[in-house]
Amino acid sequence: MLRYSRGTKESGFNITGMAYNSTYNATDQIPLRAVLAGTLNRFSSIDPTDGGKVHRYSLSAEWHLLTENTATKVNAYVINNRLRIYSDFTYFLDDPVDGDQFAQPDDRTDTTLNASHSWRGSLFGHDTENTVGLQFQRDDIHNGLYSTKARQFLSLTRQDHIIETSLGGYYENTTRWGDKFRTVFGLREDYYNFDVTSAQAANTGNVTSTLPSAKLSLIFGPRSMTEFYVNVGTGFHSNDARGTTNHVDPKSGDPADPVPGLVRSKGAEVGFRTEIIPHLQTTLAVYDLDFNSELIFQGDAGTTTPGRPSRRIGFEFSNYYKPFHWLTVDADIAYAHARFRDYDPVGQHIPGAVEGVACQSACRRDPRSASNRDPLGDDACAGGDGR
Repeated sequence: MLRYSRGTKESGFNITGMAYNSTYNATDQIPLRAVLAGTLNRFSSIDPTDGGKVHRYSLSAEWHLLTENTATKVNAYVINNRLRIYSDFTYFLDDPVDGDQFAQPDDRTDTTLNASHSWRGSLFGHDTENTVGLQFQRDDIHNGLYSTKARQFLSLTRQDHIIETSLGGYYENTTRWGDKFRTVFGLREDYYNFDVTSAQAANTGNVTSTLPSAKLSLIFGPRSMTEFYVNVGTGFHSNDARGTTNHVDPKSGDPADPVPGLVRSKGAEVGFRTEIIPHLQTTLAVYDLDFNSELIFQGDAGTTTPGRPSRRIGFEFSNYYKPFHWLTVDADIAYAHARFRDYDPVGQHIPGAVEGVACQSACRRDPRSASNRDPLGDDACAGGDGR
C-alpha cells in the first residue's frame, strides 16, 4: 500500500494505491464417514486441486473542502479483481468418469465516484444541516462457469460479459428541534442498468430499473449520556445482473423466468446508545426488515432463483470498552429470525440465512512505544482484519 497526501483537515486531497495477490488450496466438503474411518483427517481433501487464485489492485483518491458552514467531499476509486476458484461439492455424482469439479472465473473492474455537499441553515428558527449527494458506479465483469478436471477445462456451462451501471442521487436533512430532540429525513432515487452479453443468445439483454427510497429517524436525547432513536424507511437490494436477462437455464436448457433488477425492502428499528458507564459505549437495536423477494443463487447451476417474500426480526447488541488508554475491548452479538412470509409446504426457513453472530476482541498497545500509532492516522486496533 502506498499513499500520498497534501493539504490540511480543511482543504486537501490524497491518493492511495493498493495491491494484493493470493493462491490457496481448499478442502471443500469431505465425507464424515471417511474421517471417522481414519482414511482422511479433518484437513484432508478428496481433490487436492480444489482451491484458487485471486488478485486485487486498486487506486483511489479523495478531495475535501471545509468552511465554517459548508463541506464538500469527493472520492473516486478504480478496483480490478481477478478470481479463479475451483470447487467440487458432489465428487462423482454427475460425472462418474471425470468427476464434478467446476471453475468459476471472475474478472471485474469497478469504477466509483461519490460526491456530496453539505451546508448549515435554519428551518422555522431551528438549526438544520442539509446534504445533497451523487453516487455513480460501473462494474465491468467477465465471468463464467466451467466443468473442469484437475483445473483443466472440460466443458462450458455459461459465460457472460456484464456491465452494471448505477446512479443515485439523494437529499438529507438534519433538524435540531430542541436540546433533546432531532430528526433526520432523507430521500433517494436510484437508477440501474444491467447489460448482459451471454454465450447463450437467449440470455443476452439489457434491463433498466429505477426505485425511490425514503427514510426518517427520530432521536431523543442525550439524557444521562443516553439517547433513544426510532428509524423507519424503505430501501432495496439489487439482483444478480445475469438473472435479469435469464430466459434459459444454462445447465438444463429448460425455460427460466428473469428476476427484477431491484427488489423493494421496508424496515423499522428502535434502539438506544449510551455511555452512562464510564469508558463503555453500548448500542442496542431491535429491528424488522421485509423484502418483497429473497434472491437465492444456485452456484452449481450458475443460475439465480427469485425467492419468496421474506422477513427478518432480530437485534444487534454492541459494546466498545476502553478501560485504559492502551487497552480496548469489543464485544458484539447479533441475532436474526429469518423466515419466508408466505406459506409453502417445503417450509419457511430461508436457505443460507445466518441466524446468530457473536464477536469479541481485545487490543493492547504498548503506551511506551511511539510506533504504535498508525502512520495513516487510523486506529491500528480498529481494523476489521484484527478480528
